[in-house]
Formats: sequence, structure tokens, C-alpha cells
Amino acid sequence: MEKSASGSGRGRGWMRLNNSEAARPGVVATSEIENSMDKITMYLNLDETSDCSQYSKLIEAIEQIDTNDDSIILSRKVKQVKKVWLQLCKNGNEVSDSFFYVYSKCLSDTSLATKFVAVISLPPFDRVLHEQKLVVLLVKCLQYHYDERIALQKDHPEAFRSFVQMMGEFFHKAKGRSNSIDRLLREPNLVCLEMLLTSAQEADLCVFTTLLNLIASSEPKTVTSLLTHVRELLIKESNLTTTSKTWLLLALDLAHCRFGLLPNDIHKFYEDKLGENEMSNFQTTHSSLCIEILQPNKTFDSYKSSVNVLQVTPESAPLEQTNSQNNGQPSTDPKRLGRPILGVGVRDQSTWDKWE
Repeated sequence: MEKSASGSGRGRGWMRLNNSEAARPGVVATSEIENSMDKITMYLNLDETSDCSQYSKLIEAIEQIDTNDDSIILSRKVKQVKKVWLQLCKNGNEVSDSFFYVYSKCLSDTSLATKFVAVISLPPFDRVLHEQKLVVLLVKCLQYHYDERIALQKDHPEAFRSFVQMMGEFFHKAKGRSNSIDRLLREPNLVCLEMLLTSAQEADLCVFTTLLNLIASSEPKTVTSLLTHVRELLIKESNLTTTSKTWLLLALDLAHCRFGLLPNDIHKFYEDKLGENEMSNFQTTHSSLCIEILQPNKTFDSYKSSVNVLQVTPESAPLEQTNSQNNGQPSTDPKRLGRPILGVGVRDQSTWDKWE
């Protein structure tokens, strides 16, 4: 397919095959992308009264997702989405058609976009629905919009922001499982963050700072050039609004804190300027949870941390537990140490490596 000028620049040709090359597993053919985008464009042009009621239950199921839920509740909700999806779609064509419909809605609804990415990134959707792998369908959509990113930002800035948000959140959630995700999306993410920064619009800088915090928490060395650009904007750009300047300053403060939690006084400062809702995205860290294994075990020595876990005292030693509490000193007898509840499901390191 002949590419327009919108596909030029750094990162050009992401996932693109030469015409002479045969399609490899996991790579989407150009003709398939064109057909998919025709469907997405059609759905984008539908007004609210158009009849797409066959997918309304799927949208409702996805809306129930809350990324702040604990893993058990979130897993149950995702399984419910899968159940509804299979009930609505009887074959692969219907699965892909419904996927493109939901994706088109995500381009105008950032909340739905976050929930949709969470659904696809969780383990139940590593598999297929009627021979359609949802991860591949998402990459197909992201590939097209990345190639057309300049035109998309110019003509549909809201859709562009949603696209960049979905790509950044998917990169953050899924890259740990597959090196291919890291290779595919690292450069496109940086390119699109640069585009958001260059526009210097308030809404774009909000998405920029939020995604910068999300991505840089695990990739701090890759954002040096972006932070330099932030400083240059603050120095040279005289037309920045107060809110735009605040988002840029927040990006620098996050970098100063190594993209961890902000000190309480600084967080309160930005909360007063930007609002509680906007700053809720910066109240938690995005690193993985580490669990301390208190019982001696050489296999897990390298995974120890300072996190305390609930201990269960054996029933055979109630007297010793009482004495220990009365003396104000914890028992040091290894035979009397309870097992860590969170360690029950831990397996050896060779099993963990399968997810890398």
C-alpha cells in the first residue's frame, strides 16, 4: 500500500512488510488492515441513534471493569466479558467486527479505552475467540493509526489522544510477557509522546504526562530527550497556558522523584492546580509487587524485600505466642514461624521465567 506523508518520520514502517515478503506469523497483512480500518471508519461515522444494539451488552460488560479492583475481582469481571463476547459472536468474523466497533468507541471515550486495554492485556485474552486473537486485532488497529498518526492528530485530535493512550497502556501492561511487544511498541510510543509534547495543547500535555509517568517508571533511560524537550518548551514557548505549564512542571517533578510517588506537599500543590481527579493517576507506583519470604529458602533469596506479610502461628504453640507478645519481643524459633499466606502460590524460578 502506498503510504502518505503522514507515515514519515522516526519509527516509519513499524511492522510493515515489503511487497515481496510473505506474511509471517503475528504480522498483519496490509489488505487486512485496510479492510479493518474501513469498518472502524464506518463505526466512527455512526450517530448515537444508529442500530448497533447487538454490541451494547459487550460495551456494558467492559464498562464494569475497574482497574483499581484487586486481581481476583478483576479476573472475574474479565471472564464475564469473555462470556458475553462468546454469547454475542458465533464465528471469527463476528468477533473481529465487534472488536472494531468497541475500538472505534474507545477513540472517543478514554475511560472505555483504559478498560478495554485492561481486558485484552489480562491472561484470558492471550487465547483466541473463534480463531481470532484479540491481541493481534489490537495491534492491527494500532499499526494503522500509527502509520497515519500525523493526519489523525491534525483531523481528529481527540481520537489521536485516545489512540496514544491505548498504545501506551497496552505497552505498559503487556510488554513484560513478550519481548515482541517491547520491540514493536517502544519506539512508536516515544514518537507519539513527542507529538503530544510538540502540540503543547492542555489536553495533549495531560495525556503526555500521564503516559510518561506510566512508561518511564519501567523505562527511565528512554525518556531523556523528552524531558529535555519539556525544559525547552518551558523556556522558549511564550504562549503556554498556566495549565499547560503546570503539566510540564509536573513531568519534571515526576522525573526528579524517579517516577515514583510525589512528596505529600508537592502532590497537594498539583492537586490544587489540576484537581483531585487528574492527580488520582499519580497516587500509586507502577512497579511490580515484591513479597518477603520469611522462612529460609535459598531459591527465593533474590526476591526478598521489606514487605511484611501476614503470619499464621501454629496451633501447637499458643503459649509461646502469648509469652512473646507479653515480652514485647517476637519469637525467633524458626519452627514457630508461621508460613506467609502470599507465599502459598509461589513456584520455583523456572516457572516464573516462562512469562518473561
